[in-house]
Amino acid sequence: MDHPGSCLPYIGCGFSMNTIPTGVPTAMTIRHGPAMRDIDRKALLTYLQGQFEIDWKGCHGIAHWARVRANGLMLAKQTGANRHVVELFAFFHDSRRTSEGVDL
Repeated sequence: MDHPGSCLPYIGCGFSMNTIPTGVPTAMTIRHGPAMRDIDRKALLTYLQGQFEIDWKGCHGIAHWARVRANGLMLAKQTGANRHVVELFAFFHDSRRTSEGVDL
């Protein structure tokens, strides 16, 4: 497995890792209300990488998620779509894949 922070060049997270008292990374840290800027992207991506069953650098891995995110945010700007939903979709949409081929 790659270093958990290896997603940063693709996503541009830049947030510090936050932990709950037991030391387990938490995927979301609310600082000033439930806005996307308050989600700890690094912790979320670290969690998703830890349970990802296929190649993290493969066709449906982190680089793909980054492209989906970039295109989605570009479209959100033009259409008024909720950027929070777009970004979470980019991170989650292929996170439970079990192969590069068939998408069940």
